[in-house]
Amino acid sequence: MGNWDAAVNRNFKRDAEGRAVFFPLSFFGPGRAVTPEGEAALKKFLGAFQWVVLPFTCLFLFMDLRYIWYLLGGYYGLFFAGELYLLRGSMPSELRLSYTHYVEGTACHAGFAGLWFLAVSCSLLGAVCLYVLALRDMDVSNRLLGLLGGGVFGFYALTSAWALFFKYTACRK
Repeated sequence: MGNWDAAVNRNFKRDAEGRAVFFPLSFFGPGRAVTPEGEAALKKFLGAFQWVVLPFTCLFLFMDLRYIWYLLGGYYGLFFAGELYLLRGSMPSELRLSYTHYVEGTACHAGFAGLWFLAVSCSLLGAVCLYVLALRDMDVSNRLLGLLGGGVFGFYALTSAWALFFKYTACRK
């Protein structure tokens, strides 16, 4: 499996009865038990949306910060609307996804090169956001967006670095 599959599979877990449980908000919320057909539809949907992330990241490098807010709002609005549509009729589960399980799932399904690329590129993009934030004379809303971008890229850089640690230790057993 590759990095795209890892980004999808880390949001799924099996319960004691063997049913697939999907975590729509990752490790921030409870899971939803889904049918095998629902699991396949969600994985296809999530895989398609993962491909949208790469062009958006490239666009952010060339756009004014205020337009990024509209793109992200539209992207996540469509994303969560699609998830809600696919989760209709699913049952709540008591299972929760821990951050450690989330990172381990990423580490064990992703490749070394992809994790290295994510760790380095997210670190660089986070540093660029913070560097531009510190040097440019901007209004408060653009400063907050720059700070938010630096925080998001920093989070993904740390998650990728931790996944690399798990890849070298736990996944090799």
